[in-house]
Amino acid sequence: MTESTSLTKIKLESELAFQNLASSRYRSGQPPSDAPSPSLLGNLSLLLQHQTVRWIILISASFLLLFAQANQSRIHGDSIRYAGIARLMADSGEYTTLRFGQELNHHGPLLFWLTAFAIKLFGPTPFAATLFSRLFGLGCIILAG
Repeated sequence: MTESTSLTKIKLESELAFQNLASSRYRSGQPPSDAPSPSLLGNLSLLLQHQTVRWIILISASFLLLFAQANQSRIHGDSIRYAGIARLMADSGEYTTLRFGQELNHHGPLLFWLTAFAIKLFGPTPFAATLFSRLFGLGCIILAG
């Protein structure tokens, strides 16, 4: 008998013994010991197949990312100018004239009006100045998702 024949014979005998063991456990109601148990990764994979779960994860992660430190955020660049215009609107009550100092503003008024409303509601905080920009960002994430 050659070495490859003896290896094949041993392999066949071990497979047969394994099948007998597995079938006897199956008949007795016990799962085979090498049967994969449901794991966390398998359960997560099944859970992520549902589109509703994926939407919930996307929206909650986006919300946490956009609003986690909203009150401690630093406002810089054009946001300072826009917040200043919105605060001027909220303080003066004049919502029709949008000006950068003496210069007339050519931007649409909706964001300024909403920011002025947030400043009246929450006070002149970084959170109020950036609230609707963050909400619009969340809306864009939802639309793109």
